[in-house]
Amino acid sequence: MKVKILSRLIDGPWGGGNQFQKSLFKFFKDENISTIHSFNANVIFINGHQWTSKLLLLFLLKKIRNNILFVHRVDGPMFLARGSKDQFLLDKLIIFFNKKFIDGTIFQSEWTKRECLKIGFSNFINEPKVIHNAADREIFYTKKIAKKNQDKKINLVSSSWSTNQRKGFYILDYLDQNLDFKKYNLTFIGNTSNSFMNIKILPPLDSISLAREFRKGDIYIQTSEVESCSNSVIEAISCGLIPLARDNSSHPELISLYGGILYKDTRDIIQKLDLASSEIYHYKENLNPPKIETIGKDYYSFFETCFQNNERKKVSTLSFLNLVLMIILARVKKIL
Repeated sequence: MKVKILSRLIDGPWGGGNQFQKSLFKFFKDENISTIHSFNANVIFINGHQWTSKLLLLFLLKKIRNNILFVHRVDGPMFLARGSKDQFLLDKLIIFFNKKFIDGTIFQSEWTKRECLKIGFSNFINEPKVIHNAADREIFYTKKIAKKNQDKKINLVSSSWSTNQRKGFYILDYLDQNLDFKKYNLTFIGNTSNSFMNIKILPPLDSISLAREFRKGDIYIQTSEVESCSNSVIEAISCGLIPLARDNSSHPELISLYGGILYKDTRDIIQKLDLASSEIYHYKENLNPPKIETIGKDYYSFFETCFQNNERKKVSTLSFLNLVLMIILARVKKIL
């Protein structure tokens, strides 16, 4: 069974979805189950709304090859992730596509599954599967835990590819003004429109450079208000950082499985930082990051299960035309 990842994967720094798919593609390639040609594939793997520019190809594949399997990795809901009611249109577009084209649906977390079902995901011919993300272990790995000199500062790291304010930049503003910088260093990596007095800012980094910076740290601070399954948290855990994540969306799910500490907001973040730093080796030794080999096998096992069920969605020309109109409207409204 050959798998084609439909997304255009981008080298260098980019969003979490791109980084995870690169790791997944590498696993498929190592297992000799990937193909670069859509018409040679048994499985077409589709991510989020990245299919919109290739809708005609997908329509033709469905019409020409009756047994081809379409599997959709779902993000969002987008209106929650991006914090705009305009994104309801994008969610409706994704839901309609999933109903009409998709044979197997993968949600990134139980939280994402619950929220997507609430807004109308339905008409599944195979039971949807929840599979978390994982990082490339050749890049994101942990160095040997060394005892830290008590006089040495605790190194904190935070990051974000997106500049959306729902990424929680006000948390960093608060820390910039209230954190004890005689005890802590804090480095932010990525894109931000905020300026800081005490926090060091690094630009977006490629995976190898990002992992190198992570391994210099002790604690990773996730400030985002909504995450389907934070790739940055998983990459940080894989590099041996204790994640300090917001008690919202999918974060409790990840922390309970892979280790770390939850916090509410500015009212308790410094208290939780002090807790983590006081028991740093205890928390580090209890980190249990997901492995891309396990996650990749979970994906492939789901593909096999769906493939053995010979039932496939039949796509009508009317559904295709409706999707085209929805894509045009989304582009006019500049949400695609």
